[in-house]
Amino acid sequence: MPNYFYTDANGQKQGPIDDQQLRTLAAQGVIGPHTPLETEGGHQGMAGQIPGLFAASPFSAAPTPQAVPVTAARQLFCTNCGNPISEQAVACMSCGAKPTGHRKFCRQCGTGIAPAQVICTQCGAGVGGAAGSSAASSSSQQAFCTNCGNAVSGQAVACMSCGAKPAGHRKFCGVCATALSSEQVICVKCGAAIGRSVGKGLLGKWFGSK
Repeated sequence: MPNYFYTDANGQKQGPIDDQQLRTLAAQGVIGPHTPLETEGGHQGMAGQIPGLFAASPFSAAPTPQAVPVTAARQLFCTNCGNPISEQAVACMSCGAKPTGHRKFCRQCGTGIAPAQVICTQCGAGVGGAAGSSAASSSSQQAFCTNCGNAVSGQAVACMSCGAKPAGHRKFCGVCATALSSEQVICVKCGAAIGRSVGKGLLGKWFGSK
């Protein structure tokens, strides 16, 4: 028989308890039909869904194939620290932050995210967070000249290698220095968005506009 965890009247998780202890607590009124239960395997449900636990359970009419139905929460990750969390979590148990709205880790797979990324290079998921906060966080980090690919600081106004403004070109990715084609809008290596629009790049190639 599985061991259970239950949520008490104060919202605290208690357990593990075995089947006999569960039935004793139900008889004492500590656990009711609507008390949330979770098995050690992560399956979640209500105490009233366990056959025979309560004489008249609001769930008794619904047959269940096992003690607690398989309703495991979807596995996600905190975008602030990358710690695994449940889909219903409102705060990360590791760092205490709201698990969404940050740009440090991918919510779908937990992979680390660079400030300028718009997609996760591991799973392809879109990266959330405002562009303004992304730009602010990247200002003090290592960057690369988009004209020659030379390493520059985030605050640099001119590249020490080629003398060009280190942003606004399409030859190299400003996040990882990967060479780019004129049509790219996302770096295929790091997932960062490319500065200029596709339309402008194509017009420049077709009509010679600068």
